[in-house]
Amino acid sequence: MENEAIATFDQVWDYLQRQEIVYIRVKSEKTYFFRKDGHIYVRAVRSSYSLSEQQFIELFADQAFYLYKPDPTEIRVDLDKDDEYYAWKSKAGH
Repeated sequence: MENEAIATFDQVWDYLQRQEIVYIRVKSEKTYFFRKDGHIYVRAVRSSYSLSEQQFIELFADQAFYLYKPDPTEIRVDLDKDDEYYAWKSKAGH
């Protein structure tokens, strides 16, 4: 069952400020957003990138967002370790 859409973009911004994860749905795929160190990180099945806060607002303010509520049985990814791995991998020249 789908969560109820977040009513306003101000509420979306409040969730991000509180380190919550929000997402949008495009067809059957979800794109997740979280805030860290003044940037908005975007994760989807085929992409992963970061935006400035201003870019995020300009690009996504009109979208319908949902609050991500993790399934307690799902495997969680440690985003700091994930970033560390990719930083190490890029230094290794891969």
